Amino acid sequence: MFKDARVIRVNPKHHSVDIEYRATTERIRDVKCLGRIYWNLQPGDYVLVGFIDNLTNPVVIDKVLLRGDPRITSSALDDIHLIHEVGPRDDNGILTEITGRIEVQTDKDGNLSLTLSGKLGTLNLKALGDQGNVNIEAAGNLNISVKGDAVLDVTGKATVTAGGDVEISAEGKVKVDGAMVELGENALGALGRELVNNLPTCLLTGAPHQIGNTKVTV
Repeated sequence: MFKDARVIRVNPKHHSVDIEYRATTERIRDVKCLGRIYWNLQPGDYVLVGFIDNLTNPVVIDKVLLRGDPRITSSALDDIHLIHEVGPRDDNGILTEITGRIEVQTDKDGNLSLTLSGKLGTLNLKALGDQGNVNIEAAGNLNISVKGDAVLDVTGKATVTAGGDVEISAEGKVKVDGAMVELGENALGALGRELVNNLPTCLLTGAPHQIGNTKVTV
């Protein structure tokens, strides 16, 4: 169970905060904060409160934004947004500049959005542990849009499987390189799989290719 509340006072001595639940206006004093969340809070901020073991042991999990907060743009579709802001702090632990922000929000259709922003514009996603696996599963479509270059570097095996069509489109050159590049079952069917190559003669018929032709059409 989670509740959202407003920070009434920050307690530097105990690294805790006094809160007021938004739904009931009940006030709770000296609520501990998860990790370093305390250093990111100021009076008037709204926070997400979780509970350890029971409802009498609350803990602040993260900051949230509510509709009407000036930091939320008019495009926001839901009431509550999780947010975590980072940056340099003064001697009192108050942010003097926001250099990075993580936002999690949902809209009225149940879509979940994760937004990361920062001065460097760089997102590093690391999977630590014995396996270090990253799994992305989507019940619907997966769309990835990149304005710059996209590089996929795999030291092991890479597999792309599609139940429908696969389309590759480029305004420049498309290069396929490998020790063996193989086409699957094609119009030749029973004749098996033929190598894609830039050899001077056709592996199927033995006929010479046009000089300089490295294109293959199946």
